[in-house]
Amino acid sequence: MSIEDVFNEARDDSYAGNIDGNGYESRVLYGVKISRDIKSGEVELFNAASGHDYYEKLPDIFIQNFLDKGWRYGCYVLYLSNKRINLDDVERYIKKEVNGQNRAHEIRKLQKRRDSIIEKYNEVLTLKNKIK
Repeated sequence: MSIEDVFNEARDDSYAGNIDGNGYESRVLYGVKISRDIKSGEVELFNAASGHDYYEKLPDIFIQNFLDKGWRYGCYVLYLSNKRINLDDVERYIKKEVNGQNRAHEIRKLQKRRDSIIEKYNEVLTLKNKIK
């Protein structure tokens, strides 16, 4: 599959958000943005959920998932990677709170957030596994 094929899958995906702009076509789904420059035809993939104020270009290792198994599969893999990072962060905050001020309401809030991340992670993992 080519990067152009991946873009066409994204464009045809009714679940993906259309965020076309001046001079480019773009779609976003599960924290992945794919964009094609109208003049050059260049297609780029970005992590839109990296937690920064800007989109990060995807490294080749993630792009390969899109080329091997398509738009949705690549989106799922990146989403799961982002959620694992979120989960690690929450676990670190829980440990810090338990070893620090040990505020029960803050710990409960973090545990609730952890449970929410795990639930979303498992939902998308199930979707990804259906593609294999």
